[in-house]
Amino acid sequence: MIIKFTCLLAIIFLLSAVEAADNSASKPGNSVSNPSFEKEDPTPGKPYAWNYVIKRGAPFVVWDKKSSNAGKYSVSITNLSRKDCAYVTQVVRCHESTKGKQLKVSAFIKAENIKEQPPAVYLYMNLKDRSIKKMKALVAEKGTYNFKKYENTFLCHKDINSIRIFLWNMGTGTVWYDDVSITIE
Repeated sequence: MIIKFTCLLAIIFLLSAVEAADNSASKPGNSVSNPSFEKEDPTPGKPYAWNYVIKRGAPFVVWDKKSSNAGKYSVSITNLSRKDCAYVTQVVRCHESTKGKQLKVSAFIKAENIKEQPPAVYLYMNLKDRSIKKMKALVAEKGTYNFKKYENTFLCHKDINSIRIFLWNMGTGTVWYDDVSITIE
């Protein structure tokens, strides 16, 4: 009986630890899962919790092991022509404590030969009534520069279910993103 009870406690402990790890994005603090791109997805060569989307053309989206703000990795998007356009995205589940609060979005952004349009971070707030509130949360600069921190604050809608983060490159050149966060202000 004691062995069964001990085994049951061990299983409960392990399950709660796994659940805590899986739901870390829904708890207060940084809501972004794998914000520094350090953890690998089961799909090799891709960071965990992030998706690559080619909007048009033939851009290169890379889990970059050569350049980062902190740690070993970042994600980069290279557009060789004005016809290229891509983004990296993640859906963030919103914890009850974030609803109706002032939130801060930040990211470290690096650029090389960015022309036409500067790198930008967009947020789409998915609301309970299935509508979407879109906002351009961060806009970096055109040109060439090393990692810089960009941040902005916004009011999180009280009827929000989730936020979709978009890390965009809509101009030619290469942009790197690292250390992305959404926190309560």
